[in-house]
Amino acid sequence: IDADGEQIMQDGLEWDYFVEKGFVTYEHPLGISNIVGAPSKEDPIVEAKIDGYKATLLKSDLMLEDPVARSVWDKALTLQKSPLDRRFGYSIEGKVVKRSGNIVEKAKIISVAITAAPKNPLTWWEPDRLLNSMMADPGAISLFRAMIGYPQQGVDSNPPPGDIGPLAVQSFQ
Repeated sequence: IDADGEQIMQDGLEWDYFVEKGFVTYEHPLGISNIVGAPSKEDPIVEAKIDGYKATLLKSDLMLEDPVARSVWDKALTLQKSPLDRRFGYSIEGKVVKRSGNIVEKAKIISVAITAAPKNPLTWWEPDRLLNSMMADPGAISLFRAMIGYPQQGVDSNPPPGDIGPLAVQSFQ
């Protein structure tokens, strides 16, 4: 449950638009100057499990030749190396199709934002550490990974850095 008291049903997320036409942005709102990447061409959305609970692995490519995207990447790497226990979060944006009270049963995902203040504090985004260690060309397209899902009681809410973690919605428009 996020800071607004909403819960999103994992099975109700429709990713088609995002995969075919959507973007990854820096913060909100979606706009040309905020675009920093797009879903990966190979397996951008993969069903996964975290501690036995359903989740979705979202793989996207960041355009590191773009100054904003490069800044996000560099800041995330700095956070990984620092003693701070902070990370950026991931936030899905889209249109609610079906709702029951505070439960979003169906939603179409339009874009995904990297943000410093996600509505769900258990969500995070960070650069893929393996690719980061292999990246030699600063202009290369680089992969980042994150999980989208709602943790249940008993799920580790603070996994170690570099692990794939649960994510949640920040806003629906």
